Amino acid sequence: MQTIIKVFFLACFLLMQQMPAARAETDACPMPDGYIDRGIGGTGLTGTNGDDGIGGTGIDNRKAGPNTASTIYVIGTIYAYGSLCVNGLHITYADDTPVKDGAGTSSAKELQLGQLVQVEAEKTPGVSSLKARKISLIHMLEGPVSGVSPETGTIEVMGESIRLADLSGYPQLSVGLGVRVGGLRDLKGRIVATSIVAKGAKQPDRVAGHLTMDEKEHMLIGKTPITLPKGVKLPPSGEDLVAVGAWRDNSLHVTRVSEKPDDDFAPGYISLEGYIEHVPDAHHAQVCDEVFNTDGLKDARFREGDRVIVTGVIGKDGKLDAIDLKDVKVPGINVLGSDKDKLQ
Repeated sequence: MQTIIKVFFLACFLLMQQMPAARAETDACPMPDGYIDRGIGGTGLTGTNGDDGIGGTGIDNRKAGPNTASTIYVIGTIYAYGSLCVNGLHITYADDTPVKDGAGTSSAKELQLGQLVQVEAEKTPGVSSLKARKISLIHMLEGPVSGVSPETGTIEVMGESIRLADLSGYPQLSVGLGVRVGGLRDLKGRIVATSIVAKGAKQPDRVAGHLTMDEKEHMLIGKTPITLPKGVKLPPSGEDLVAVGAWRDNSLHVTRVSEKPDDDFAPGYISLEGYIEHVPDAHHAQVCDEVFNTDGLKDARFREGDRVIVTGVIGKDGKLDAIDLKDVKVPGINVLGSDKDKLQ
């Protein structure tokens, strides 16, 4: 009898140990304060197969043809595991799912909280979560730490001030350490960082952002001063650039500069976290360089500078029609607190 009781309690213990992991894989990735309560933007579109579609969105796979997986592009911050939680969506991936990391590749096992990612995923009928086809990491700034201020909880990376208060974690930071900064640029061109990780010594320095001039007519990309050696020219058009080179003498000495490549989205759906950059009229809004038709947002209120997650439909002509918009009221809402004692 005692043996049976011991076996029973051992089985209960093992089951309890497995429950948290199982729950993490099946949770709907809730956002804080009910930010997103029903999947992609809580669209509540009419579903199919008797379920609520993607995490409650009810995105109708019939638009992509019967028994066909719909393509969903998810661009945002990893704020929880299970497998990945981005923009309120549960995204599963395999160990061999391709992960692009700058010019190289990485492993899906190395993805971290706070990293900004672009995921091409699919929704299959009868399955509430998404399945990642490929993942790309997005870094706005890659270079050496050029200043550290423990008093204000900020650092400088290649001349750009980075606030640490919204980060879930970062390496021990000191002047000269090479880092990669993930995050979003706000309306003033400042990086609202979501992650900082160490970068390899052989990796070049890099910055992405809009080209501007300071009061002394020095060129900046984002807030990083750049120097163009002879033979290196700016692209003939476009202000959204990516520059690669080496940081020295308080400037990024550029060896290569190019326009940010256009996203090649196939027909499907998109969930995008970013700042509203421009509202040209009552029918359109621009978020992270993507222009959305907003006629489908009947009651949404938004303005330039708002940090949002916008859900849209990608037409065959490549145009984007917004179907839902949520305001992220607190910068860094998807990440945890900081650890200032890592500053040196």
